[in-house]
Amino acid sequence: MRIAIAGGGRLAASLMLPLLESQHEVVALLQNGRRTRPIARWLTTATAGWFAADSNPVSIAARRRIPIVWLNQMDDADLAPLRELSPDVLLVGGFGLILKKPILDLPAVGCVNAHP
Repeated sequence: MRIAIAGGGRLAASLMLPLLESQHEVVALLQNGRRTRPIARWLTTATAGWFAADSNPVSIAARRRIPIVWLNQMDDADLAPLRELSPDVLLVGGFGLILKKPILDLPAVGCVNAHP
């Protein structure tokens, strides 16, 4: 199954780590682009692989070369990279944005929201 994960912090990392050791494929990590300016996104992504923090999903994604998709408006331009990856499921944990219908309809199977 092709899985995209939306979220940050330990909750998103705890969703991601077991999936990386399973038969499933993590195809993307979605991040809140409204809080992070483009230069900070680049710095975050570029330097994340240097740190071995298993509690930071961006660091995990960078080390495993998993695409990071930054969402701002959740319009067609934002969702195009995710649409190309064709996820079956979107797992959400620790994500600071309310997901709108276009992104909820994107995964073939659906979306699952996790709470601590």
